[in-house]
Amino acid sequence: NVPSLLPKEIDVLMSGGEAGIRVYNEGYKSIRIIGSIIDKFTFILMAKPTITAPADLRGQIIGVTRFGGSLDTSLRYALKHLKLDPKENNITILQLGRSEDIIAALGAKKIDGAMLNSVFARKATQMGFKTLLDFGTMNIKYAQSSMLTRQHVIERKREQLKKFLHAYFIGLDRFVK
Repeated sequence: NVPSLLPKEIDVLMSGGEAGIRVYNEGYKSIRIIGSIIDKFTFILMAKPTITAPADLRGQIIGVTRFGGSLDTSLRYALKHLKLDPKENNITILQLGRSEDIIAALGAKKIDGAMLNSVFARKATQMGFKTLLDFGTMNIKYAQSSMLTRQHVIERKREQLKKFLHAYFIGLDRFVK
């Protein structure tokens, strides 16, 4: 969805936190993160039942949606936290596309584990997989879900942008309550 923000097809985008940083580092210096509704990792590392400890991930295959995306970023952070290195510990990380595709790969026993959001982690649990690491309980700061715009929008549509943000967060507050 970021490509629709870059050529000015849309003014504001809700996306993964890494997206704004990635495109900024790729040379799109007008990209700005203007808000975040989830400011910590909330993903869950799920594994097949025979994996009972982090060391058991050695030699295993773990699925993510997209390299460089939120699930991949959080998986790599989790592995570092667990003192595991994909290369040194022969952990294969596969890019599988959608979360539904990850669930299908788990069900077909094509992968041994996956980093998932809570909805898909619940599905994996129903399939017999178990939680190896729940980031939601760890309170690790990360802009997991961010609002992106361009500097041009901030300069030219400042009042409209303020009203949008105000309305968005009122709606979010109502949803939470």
